This record gives sequence, structure tokens and C-alpha cells, in this order.
Amino acid sequence: MKNNRTQLLDNNSKSIYEVNCGAYLQIELLFEVFIDVIKNLRIGIAIKDQMHGNYVTELNSYYVSNDSYKVVNGKHKFTFDINKMPLSPGKYVIDLIATSGLEVLDYLKDAGQMIVTEGLFYNSGKMPLPSSYPIFFHDFTCKLVSKN
Repeated sequence: MKNNRTQLLDNNSKSIYEVNCGAYLQIELLFEVFIDVIKNLRIGIAIKDQMHGNYVTELNSYYVSNDSYKVVNGKHKFTFDINKMPLSPGKYVIDLIATSGLEVLDYLKDAGQMIVTEGLFYNSGKMPLPSSYPIFFHDFTCKLVSKN
């Protein structure tokens, strides 16, 4: 796999470099296969904090699907859709990995970058103070359960 390109897209399929916390994001990977066929393809991206170099999350086709992919010689596109950006504001770096079974086919360190800006993650319109930002936000609910 060669000629890889990473692109960030908003909900209108417009190429972006920055995404608001809480907004939709599609990460598009364009790649080319030069052999006849790859069976059992899995694609993953690791996202790390640019300032500290710590990995904060990973998206991998293996985690969300029992299916693996079969690709033939030629150009291909693979996408990850994040419905609600959970990362706090900051700069992030994207690493890519492609595997077939336990074999690593390609690994690209620092294949892309993105900036997450302040946004409205919670429906209440409230956000933690910048000094207390967690690394990522949780999509959760809570309620008071009273006992009599």
C-alpha cells in the first residue's frame, strides 16, 4: 500500500483542517494497492496529542466490525465517521496502520494532523473550563433516582 493520503471532511464533505469539539468529522484515507489482492484487510488510525506525544485514542475497523476487507490492485478509499468529536481542544497527530491478519502491511507515523477547537459537545451548551479539560469528552446521561 502506497501513495496514502489522509483528509478531514465536515458533514458537507468539505475538506477541513480544524474541527469543533462535538462536531461531526470524517477521516478519509486514500491509498493504492500494487499487488493483485489483499485479503483480511483491517485499517486503523491512532490519534496522539501533538504537545505531549501521548496516544489518546484509536479507531480501528477491527473494533467495530466482524468483517475484514478484500481489496485488489488499484486505488481505494476508506473512511472513519466520528459523529461527535470527543477530543478536547488542541492539536493532534494521526498515525495509520494497515494489517492483514497479524501481518502489518503499512504503518505511517504522523500521516496527518488536526486541530480540535472549542465547541459544544454537551446538549446543555456547557463546557468544562479550559484549565480542566479532560483529554476527551464522554457521551453520557445521568439522572437522580430518589427512593421513598
